[in-house]
Amino acid sequence: MQTDAQLVKATLAGDSNAFNELIERYQSAVYGLGLSIVGNVHDAQDIAQETFVSAYLSLEKLQNPERFGAWLCGICRNFWGATGDAKWYNNGMRNVQIGKATSKPSNESVHHEVPVTRLTSL
Repeated sequence: MQTDAQLVKATLAGDSNAFNELIERYQSAVYGLGLSIVGNVHDAQDIAQETFVSAYLSLEKLQNPERFGAWLCGICRNFWGATGDAKWYNNGMRNVQIGKATSKPSNESVHHEVPVTRLTSL
């Protein structure tokens, strides 16, 4: 089994399967955190999806790849902020297209295709 740091490095090198493995590894934790924040299944699923999209788009900014899990949970919590406000719904994340990756993550492109597997119902 590869470490988080190895999977992050592989993702940045263009391996979309590596990011899918990170999703599978952390989807339950992120979903559970989202559920504890909002208290309903539908919104928790949305938060989890948005968290993984945001993480993929920001992956180059991750300074300590071995702390991917903690960083990911921080992204999830930051969507809601200290007040529990659902600002993330209106921040433009809904405009991100989810599909097959054509290149490694980059902040230079306006349009991104993200290799995100469908989160399973938990």
